[in-house]
Amino acid sequence: MTYEAEVVVRLTGAYERVTLEHGGNAPPAWTEDDVRGVLQTMLMAVDRAVNDGENAARTVTFRGISWIVSPFDAGVAIALEIPSGSVIAGPFDIAEARLSALISKVMQGRVN
Repeated sequence: MTYEAEVVVRLTGAYERVTLEHGGNAPPAWTEDDVRGVLQTMLMAVDRAVNDGENAARTVTFRGISWIVSPFDAGVAIALEIPSGSVIAGPFDIAEARLSALISKVMQGRVN
């Protein structure tokens, strides 16, 4: 599935709308692995925006991230903020409480 995201670079205020891709389950059937993948893809979009499109393989750790799940259109949006920028993506067709619980679990782990 593809989804839209908006990325803002904190240092410059640069704004970019991007299309991201998730190769796993559809949102109603998301697992922790699906959410981890979506969050990682969103954070890598910020990294590319900060680093002028460089697509380096980097390790993503879920520390120092502010996040929120909010109702948006016919679903929910995920907003992430890190020191270098922010990203919001959606809408996703999944219950707000379920997605929040999944993100909480993922934020306790690490992706290599």
